[in-house]
Order: sequence, then C-alpha cells, then structure tokens
Amino acid sequence: MSAKRQKLETQIEKQLHNFVEECREHAVDYAVLAAKKKHRHLDREQMSIVLDLLKEGTSDGYFQGIDRFMKKLDAALTEYTDGEENPLEK
Repeated sequence: MSAKRQKLETQIEKQLHNFVEECREHAVDYAVLAAKKKHRHLDREQMSIVLDLLKEGTSDGYFQGIDRFMKKLDAALTEYTDGEENPLEK
C-alpha cells in the first residue's frame, strides 16, 4: 500500500471518528435537555445510566462498522489512489 493511500484512509477514519464523537455529544446534550423538560421524574442516577449506555452504544456502533464502511469505500479509494488493490483484504 502506498503512503498516499494509507494517509487517505487514516484521514477518512480520523474525520469519521471525529464526526461520530460530535454526534454523540449532541445526542447526550439533547437527551439531557429533553429529559429535564419532558421527563422530570427521571433522577440524576437514572439519567447517568441512560447516557452511559448511549455513549457505549455509539462507540460500539462505530467500532463494529468502521471496517465495513472502509470496505465500501474501497472502489473510490482505489480509483483516486492510482489503482492500488484493497489493502484491507491482504
């Protein structure tokens, strides 16, 4: 695999991870505000448990799906990096 291809894949994964983190933080903020507004019966401990599950689920989804996501991008990556074969299949 060329250095160019490796840098491209690394940058895609890095930016995707950053995006997922931003989405997770938004979801946590949204859930806290919505719970305070619409579900006042939830106490701090219950909210903490739910938010921890949300964070864990987001991370789990990212790590379970990143390889599949990158594999789907392989054709475009190959096209734009001078026709190299898929390094994920080696």
